[in-house]
Amino acid sequence: MSSDRNPYLISIKDFVASKQIRLFQGLKQNCFSGQLIIEDTKERIWTFFLYLGRIVYVRGGTHNTRRWRRNLVAYLPQIAYHLQAELESLDNLTSNSIEISWDYFLLFLWVEKEKANREDVTKMIRGITTEVIFDITQAKEITYQIQPQEKYLSQPLAMIDSEQQIIEAWKLWQSWQQANLEDISPNFVPIIKEPKKLKERTSPKTYQALTRLLDGKHTLRDLALQKRKDVLMMTRSLMPYLQLKFLELIEIPDINTPIVIDREVEKSSTPTNTEELYFPVSEMETTDLSRFMSRERKKPVIACIDESASVCETLKNIVTQAGYDFKAERDPLRALAVLLALKPDLIFIDLLMPELNGYELCSQLRQLSFFQNTPIVILSNNINLIDKVKAKMVGCSELLDKSLETQLILNIISKYLEREVTSS
Repeated sequence: MSSDRNPYLISIKDFVASKQIRLFQGLKQNCFSGQLIIEDTKERIWTFFLYLGRIVYVRGGTHNTRRWRRNLVAYLPQIAYHLQAELESLDNLTSNSIEISWDYFLLFLWVEKEKANREDVTKMIRGITTEVIFDITQAKEITYQIQPQEKYLSQPLAMIDSEQQIIEAWKLWQSWQQANLEDISPNFVPIIKEPKKLKERTSPKTYQALTRLLDGKHTLRDLALQKRKDVLMMTRSLMPYLQLKFLELIEIPDINTPIVIDREVEKSSTPTNTEELYFPVSEMETTDLSRFMSRERKKPVIACIDESASVCETLKNIVTQAGYDFKAERDPLRALAVLLALKPDLIFIDLLMPELNGYELCSQLRQLSFFQNTPIVILSNNINLIDKVKAKMVGCSELLDKSLETQLILNIISKYLEREVTSS
């Protein structure tokens, strides 16, 4: 797309926040409905779908599908973890049935079927919009054109005021510049360039963590989500290794669109890429979970999230002897995915875990509708008034001493599962 080839294109240099706000405000004042198409000098194209001047959806750029999947994990994890099953359940999906795009259509379908609530989907679209505006801001020089169109926007999932997202993206961009990252895209992928030198200059624990994390398949944004950090913090943590040239940043293509849409004959859509991003659960663990869940569920399931093998084993003995099913997960970063798949009736969580502590995990679980009423017990070695206040703020059902006395655990199970239990 070039302004020389298309007289309807308008060029803007230094496309900063003030110019972005003026552009969108003009469209809002004119109650514009249709598409705003933006292209940068590297021929990356983004399309904003607008209704009465407000953002309904946005797509395009370097990693459209990857960005959608990443935000799906962040805002709709209950769907993201079972995405393949969700896609396989679709039928008669053709281009005629899709409004805007396949990614927007899926969100619309999940809201319509009450598998996702509109509020969470709106948050997801806001997250996508902020990422796109950040990337456009980093591009600096752009051209744009508008294409009026109204019929596909009769029932928008969201109507987002552009100014709020522009300001949010601009703040992120300013922080990015202040960290001297202006030439680094958060869509870049860090890889290990000099493994021998990296091993010599880092501790064994750090080296092992970096080799596991930097597999060449995940962007800086992907890694930030996986490690529960903001992308600026994640990038800055890698900068010393990048400056020493132990690591380097590369570009990778987008992941495949997860569905196939037949444009001529109606047929079931099938996934073209089953890669599960951002939920680092091994194939063996996934198989074990599937076997566990496939059993006829005749008794409640109790889960434990704790890095200590001895704690998990002690709880397992108490719980199973009392007649309950038990599942332990020792990696807190995998916990959310495991719990979503398992849907336990009672959850024990260790308070002191690196990267994601008990309060943070409890808070994340409470944000999901399925876990809003699930009993969550946090285990702590040192319980004081501050801990009790924090636990209450994140929605913890009970703060329990980590002594793991059998009768104490049985009392907790009895209290929340409404059944008297006794030790064997």
